Amino acid sequence: ALQKFVMDYNQTNLSSATCNLYKRAFKEFIKKIGNRIVSDITSEDIERFKSKRLKDVSAVTINIELRCLKSAFNVALRFGFLKTNPFVYVKQFKEIENEKMVFTTNEI
Repeated sequence: ALQKFVMDYNQTNLSSATCNLYKRAFKEFIKKIGNRIVSDITSEDIERFKSKRLKDVSAVTINIELRCLKSAFNVALRFGFLKTNPFVYVKQFKEIENEKMVFTTNEI
């Protein structure tokens, strides 16, 4: 029920590309932790999702999914489906920033 509500809300307020990110995040989250009652989902469930998902994709992808899910749960909070958002207590993976190449005027 939450997924449908959030997806309907997002289709009105976000781009189709962003909606696709949310759709994938929901799909993967449900696949890893099961189709559960939203109010029963804990930070521990989310940590379990992170560790299981890390076997399949990069930390960057998981961080994108976590941001989508956190936002979805914030929508649920705003509309009274939840009293707290368990994603608030979950940290994203630290991303290693690649060194940027800088050319001097002579090199260019």
